[in-house]
Amino acid sequence: MIDWGKMWGGCNDQALRVIRVKTEYVGGNPVSIANAFNKSLWIRRPLSSAVEPGVYSIGYDGGLVRKTDYTEDYPDLELKMPNFQDIEVIKDFSLEELEEIRFGLQKMKEADSSVVCIDRDGMYSSDIDWKTDDDFSPPAVAIEKKWFSKLPIEKDKSIRIARQNFELAIDEMMFYQGTREVVLIRPKYKLLPLIFGVSPEACAILTERRYSI
Repeated sequence: MIDWGKMWGGCNDQALRVIRVKTEYVGGNPVSIANAFNKSLWIRRPLSSAVEPGVYSIGYDGGLVRKTDYTEDYPDLELKMPNFQDIEVIKDFSLEELEEIRFGLQKMKEADSSVVCIDRDGMYSSDIDWKTDDDFSPPAVAIEKKWFSKLPIEKDKSIRIARQNFELAIDEMMFYQGTREVVLIRPKYKLLPLIFGVSPEACAILTERRYSI
């Protein structure tokens, strides 16, 4: 969980720089769910043991440390919860496919690309203007797959997601070590947010870098 701290690097809202643990009922059983949020990325993870609901920081060992001095007003994330009963599955991923995306994102980092541009053909380390204007050079990094065509993005349009948020979302899914099916879904009648997950309780919810979930 220690890497979750990276998600607040570009977030100036001090109230969000914590982990919020809440008890939710899954199949009738109480489960402690850890939530981390920075307005454009929201990670949810079920904890292996019961943890008292409240606000926590991330310790040096990656574990949770209770914050007894927290006085900020944390947002009510339940109001932002996607309707998981009304979603569309875009793609299910093998561990190898997640690793391929993660490798591409690492190459984008090395190319100093802070934003991932996604269109109906793939994901790129630069804007898609190079497709329509000869004055623009092709991107340094590109991953093109057929499943991108399932995203309802208009022709010659793209969405832009912060690369680091994308990396954290993929890393979170790789945390499950391929033991559970990872899928990419979206709200049925909207393009965003995109949701990588193994269940509503174990997912990473992403939107464009300049917009809030």
